[in-house]
Amino acid sequence: MIGTRHSLYKLLVVVVLILLPLASYASEVRQRLRVGASAGMMQFDKISLPYEANVVECIHKDSQGMMWFATRRGLFAYDGYNIRRLYEGNYHAIVAVDDDMLCLGGDNGLQWLSLRTERFVSPFDDVPATGEVRSLACHNGILYVGTKSQGLFCLDLKKHSWQHYDLPGGKNDIIFSFESVDDCMYMAHYNGLAYLDSHNRIQNVGINDNVYAIWYDKAGGCLWIGTEHHLLCQNKENRETRIVSSGSTFNQVIPSPSGDILLASEFGLKILNPQSGIIQTIGHDASSPQGLPSNTIHQIYCDDDIIWIATDRGVAITQSESVFETTTLPSITHSNDGNVFSRILVDSNGDRWMGGDNGLLHITQNTTKWFKVGSGLKKSIIRCVYEDRDKDIWIATDASIARYNSKKEEFEYFTLTDQKGRNANWAYDIYEDASERLWISTYMGGLYVVSKKDLLSSGGTFTMKKSLFGNQDEMVSTIYRFIPDDKGILWAYTSQGLVSINTNTMEVRLRQKIFIDNMILVDGVIWLDVQGHLYRYDTQKDIKEETPFYIKDGMIQAFVCENNRIWMSTSKGLFYVNTTDGTVHPFNKPGFGFTAGVYVAGENAILWGGEDVICRQALQGQPVAMEPSKVFLSSVMVDGSAIDDYVPRFENYIELDGREDIVLDLATFAYNRKNAEVFWYKIGSNGEWHSLPNGSNRIMLSHLSGGEYRLYLTTDAKHSEESVTEYILKIPHPWYFRWWAWMLYLLVLALGVWLIVNRYKRREQLLFEQRERERVMSLTQQKMDFFVDMSHELKTPLSLIIAPLAKLLSETSNAKLRDSLKSIHGNALRLNDLIHRILDFKQLEAEGENQILPSHADLCSIVSGCVDEFASSAEERNINIIRELPDSPLLVDIDVVKVQMVIRNILSNALKYVENGKGNIFVRVENSRSEAIVSISDNGPGVPNSDLPKLFNRYYKGQNSREGSGIGLSVVKKYVEMHGGEVKAENKDGLKVTFTLPLGATPAIESERNAAVSEKQTVLIVDDNREILDFLTTALESSYQCLTAQSGEDAMKTLDKAVPDIVITDQMMPGIDGTELCHRIRHNHSTELVPIIMLTAKDDTNTELKSIRSGADVFMPKPFDLRKLQLHIVQLLNKRKAIEQNTRIETLTSVPNEETALTNDEELMERVVSLINSNMHSEEFNVTKLCDLLCMDQKQLYRKLKQLTGETPVSFIRKQRLQRAAALLKQNRFTVSEVMYQVGFSSASYFTKSFIKEYGVSPKEYK
Repeated sequence: MIGTRHSLYKLLVVVVLILLPLASYASEVRQRLRVGASAGMMQFDKISLPYEANVVECIHKDSQGMMWFATRRGLFAYDGYNIRRLYEGNYHAIVAVDDDMLCLGGDNGLQWLSLRTERFVSPFDDVPATGEVRSLACHNGILYVGTKSQGLFCLDLKKHSWQHYDLPGGKNDIIFSFESVDDCMYMAHYNGLAYLDSHNRIQNVGINDNVYAIWYDKAGGCLWIGTEHHLLCQNKENRETRIVSSGSTFNQVIPSPSGDILLASEFGLKILNPQSGIIQTIGHDASSPQGLPSNTIHQIYCDDDIIWIATDRGVAITQSESVFETTTLPSITHSNDGNVFSRILVDSNGDRWMGGDNGLLHITQNTTKWFKVGSGLKKSIIRCVYEDRDKDIWIATDASIARYNSKKEEFEYFTLTDQKGRNANWAYDIYEDASERLWISTYMGGLYVVSKKDLLSSGGTFTMKKSLFGNQDEMVSTIYRFIPDDKGILWAYTSQGLVSINTNTMEVRLRQKIFIDNMILVDGVIWLDVQGHLYRYDTQKDIKEETPFYIKDGMIQAFVCENNRIWMSTSKGLFYVNTTDGTVHPFNKPGFGFTAGVYVAGENAILWGGEDVICRQALQGQPVAMEPSKVFLSSVMVDGSAIDDYVPRFENYIELDGREDIVLDLATFAYNRKNAEVFWYKIGSNGEWHSLPNGSNRIMLSHLSGGEYRLYLTTDAKHSEESVTEYILKIPHPWYFRWWAWMLYLLVLALGVWLIVNRYKRREQLLFEQRERERVMSLTQQKMDFFVDMSHELKTPLSLIIAPLAKLLSETSNAKLRDSLKSIHGNALRLNDLIHRILDFKQLEAEGENQILPSHADLCSIVSGCVDEFASSAEERNINIIRELPDSPLLVDIDVVKVQMVIRNILSNALKYVENGKGNIFVRVENSRSEAIVSISDNGPGVPNSDLPKLFNRYYKGQNSREGSGIGLSVVKKYVEMHGGEVKAENKDGLKVTFTLPLGATPAIESERNAAVSEKQTVLIVDDNREILDFLTTALESSYQCLTAQSGEDAMKTLDKAVPDIVITDQMMPGIDGTELCHRIRHNHSTELVPIIMLTAKDDTNTELKSIRSGADVFMPKPFDLRKLQLHIVQLLNKRKAIEQNTRIETLTSVPNEETALTNDEELMERVVSLINSNMHSEEFNVTKLCDLLCMDQKQLYRKLKQLTGETPVSFIRKQRLQRAAALLKQNRFTVSEVMYQVGFSSASYFTKSFIKEYGVSPKEYK
C-alpha cells in the first residue's frame, strides 16, 4: 500500500513537471495577448552618448524642461531629439540654484552654468577650494556641497556666506548624496550615515557600512538607506534598523510615481513593493532591443510619468504606464521563423487567427499552433481569414480557399473553376451573404458566387457553370478585397478602381476609377488610402473628397474601426480619425510598424500585427488628442555654426549673423510625446502653415532676404491661437545692401564714369592716330602702286631697248659707236635692275607672311629639286653644280615653299657671280645632332669682309653687284629665322652661305619621338567592323597608342606580344566573341588586371549581366557616346594607376621578409617608416623632427616622398599613425582612448575625424 502511494506520488510529480511549462506558456500568451499585464516598466528608449561619455553620473531637468546629463567625459544637454556636448570634464552632480542657473560638481570643484547663455559664470566671490565634488543639494536657500576629501561645504545663497564642516570619518569621507529630513540634512558618506542638525552640528547615525543613497519616507516615518552591501530600512524615531535586501550595492533609492520604491543597483533596476516586500529586478537583456542598456545604474530620475535611468552605457527612459503590450513572434512560437501579418481575425470563441506571408497563427486560450507549408498548408501566403455564419473558419491563399476542420485540426482545400477555364488558385477575399452563398474574389480568375452547401458536398472540386455578371464579368475578374454594407452591397477595390456589387441583382458599377491601396467602410462612408493620401467617399451621395491627411513617401498599412474612431497604422506612426467631425489626430509612434489589426470589443483593445511582432493596444476610456505643448527653439544654426551669444529658448527676438543656411531645431520637452507630436510652422502672419514629418523637429530655411520675420510654431493641427509660440528672426541684409556697400557703389560709379570719359577720350585719340596712320599708309601704297604700275609699263619698252642694243653691240665694228652703245646698254641694264628691285619689293610685301605652314618633309629631296631647276642654266654656261647629300632621307618640319625660296635665292645669287666655263658651285647638306646644315658655296669673287655683316640687309648691293634688287638675301634671312634657324656668310675661295634648320627627325629626335609615343598608354580595339576600328583609332590616336584586331583570335595574338593598358571590344564577333575574350583575358595572369570596356548592339539585361560576369568593367550599348567612352577610358586608367601606386606604396612601406639589396629610394623609405614607427607614440613628432633625424632638408624630403608615394610628409605620417591605430583596434585589447594616445594623437575629435576620413567608419565602429 505504501509502495502504491509512493508510485502515485511520483506520477503526480511527473505530471506537474510536464504541465508546468505548458501552463507557463499559456499564461504568457494570455498575459501578452489578452490580459494586458503592465509592461511599461520593462521597455526603455535608449539615449546613446559618444562612446567615451557613456558613463552617466547624474540627470537633471531645468526649469524649462531641458534635460542635463553629467558624465565622466563632459556635460550634455538633451531636448528630446538631439543631444549636445557643451563642455568637457568629469562631472558627478547637478543641482538648480535658481531658474536660470545650474551648479555643477566635478573633478574641478564647483562650476556655475548660466542657462540663458550656456556659459560658465562666477556669481559668488571667495569660493573655497572644495576639491573634487561628488554630490550637491539645494534646500531652503542653502547649497550643500559634498566633496571627496574636504568634507561638507554650505553656501547661503542669500548672504553669499560659506560654512565648512568635517565629517566624523575625517577628510577621506566621500559624501555620495543628501536627503532633507525635517530640519536636518542627511548625508550618505563613505563610512556611514550622518546629518547636519538645526544647530549646525554633525551627528552620526551609526550605520557601519559605506552608504551611497538615502530616501526619507515621510508617510512611513522611516529612512531607506542604500549601502555597499544592503538595503536598510531605519525607523526615524527609535533608529531601529532592518535589512530589506542584501547582495548588491544600492546607488540610489527613490519613490516611483506608482508608489513603489526604485533602487539603482549594480545588477540592474530593482522595484520594491513596500507593502509586500517583493523586489522585482529588471536587468540588461541582450535579446531585447527595448531593454536596459546596462546593469550598472548610477542614478534614477523621476519626471511626471517618465523614469530616467543613468547607466554606464548611456541613458534609458521609460513611461510608467504604456497602452502598448508588445510580444515578439519567437517568444510565442519558440521558433526563429518570421511572419508579416496581413489579416487578423478574433473568432466567436475568442481565438486569434493571424495570417501573413508565412502561414497562419492560431492562438487559443491554452495553445498556439502555426500552420504553414509543411505544417498543414499548401502555400504560405494568407490573404484572408474569415468566419462564416456557421462559425467555420475559411482562408484565402495562393492555393485557392480552405476550410478549417476543428475536429481534425487541419484545413481542407477546395478547387474552384469556371466555364471559361479560369480557376481560383489566387484567392484574395471571402464573404458569405444572407443566402448562404460564398463570394470568393481572385486575382485574374474571376469572382465566384457558390452555394456553401454545394461546395461542401462537392468533394473538394467545384465548377461554376456560368458567370452571374454578364458583360461586367471582366470588371470583377480581379478583386483585391471587398467589404459588405447593411444594404446587400459589396464594396470592392479592383484593378480598375472602386466597384459596387449588388448581391441581390448582381449589378456591377464602377464608382471611382482610382488606384486604391487600402480601404474601410464605416457608417456609409468609405475611407480610402491612395498612395498615402486619405480620401473620404460617401456611398449615398457618390462623392469623393480628399482630406488634408497625407503620408509622404508611405501608405496607410492598416485600418481598424473602433466605436467612433478609425485607427490608421502608417510608417509615420498611429493616427485616428474622429468619424464625428472627420478630423485626424496623431496618437503615438510605437517601436514597430503594424500591417494588420482588429478591434477586440470584449477587451476594449486593438490587436495589431506587424513584421514578427504582435501588439495589444489597450483603449482605456476615450483617447483624445493630446493637449498641445509649448514649442521652443532649442537650437539655431547659421551656415553650419550654432549661435553662441544666447540660448534661443529663452528669447523671442533672435538676431542672426547669416542668411544662407538657417537650421532651427524645435522641442516641446514633452518627452513622453516625442513619437506622437507633429510640428507646424509658418513664416509671417499671412503665411501658410507647413508640417514637419512625424518624428522630425528640424526646420531648414535658406536664402532669406534681409529683414525681420515672424516665425509661428505649434504642435496643434488646428493651430489654435493659445497653442502658438511666436519668435522674431532678424536676418541681416546681404553685404551688398550694407551702407559701406552703397558707398563702395558710389565710388565704383564715380570711377566708372571717369574711366568711361577717359576711355572715350583715349579712343578718340587712337582713332585719330589710326586715321592718320591709314592716311600715310594709303599715300605710301598709292606711291608704291604707281611705281609698280610704271615699272610694269617700262618693262616692255625697256626690253625692246635692251634686246636691239645687244644685237647692235654684237654686230657693230665701229669702236666709237660700240663704246656709245655699251654706255647706253649699261644704263638700260641699270634701269632694268631698278625695275626688278621695285617688283621684288612689292612681291615681298604681298607675300609678307609671318607664319609658316609646316610639313614633315625630306630636306635632301627639296634641295635636290631646287638644284635641278638651275641645272640647265648652269649647263648652258658650263658651270658645275656639285651636290653632297646624305644617302638616307633627312626629315624636318618646315614650310616647304619658304625653304625652296631660300635655296633658290642663294643658288641664283651664286650663279650670277661665277664665270662661265670656270664656275663651280658646291651644295652640301649635313646632319648634325640637333639641326640640319645646308651650305652653298661658289668660286666667284666673294664679298669684302667689311661688307659681310651687311650682306643680308634689305637693298644691300656690293661693289661687284650684278643684276638684282638687293632683296633676295634679306628674304633668305627672314625665312630661315622664322624656322628657328640661323644663316651666315663667309669668304672661302669665293662666297659661302650656310644656313641651319632645327631637325624634325634626326635619329636623336626620332628616338625621342618614339619614346614619347611609347609613353602613351596603349589601347587595344577589337571589332569585326572595319569602319568602327578606323573611327575609334582616329578618335583616340591623338591621346593613346592604338592597336587593332578584327577578331577575338587576332586579339589574343596581339595580347601574347604586348599587354595593353585597356581593351575596348565588341561583344558580337565570329569565333571568339567579346564575352569569351573577356573571360580569357581575366584568366591570363599577365592580363588579368587590364580594364575592359564592352561595346555591343545588344543592350538587354541578360547580355549586360553576362558581360559583367565575364569580367568587363564597363558595359556600353551601341550607338555609344564618344565623349562618354573617352571619360570611361580615363576613369579606368586612373583607377588602375591608383591601384598600382598604392601597391607601390605598400611595397615601399612594408618590411621586407628577407634581406635583399635595396635601392637608395627603398633605403630612404625604410628609414622613414622605421623612424615614424619608433616615434609614433609622441604627439610632438612631426615633419621637422623627422627631417632632423634623417639629416635631410624639408623641401628635399617633400619632393622625394611625393615622388615615391604620392603623399606629402604630413599626410604620410598621419597615414602611418592611422594604420597602426587600426591594427591595435582590431586586437580588442585597448580602448579607443588608449589607442589614440599610443599613436600620438592628443585630440579625440581630430583622431575620430581623421580615422573616419581614412577608413569610412569611426574608431568605435571599426573596433
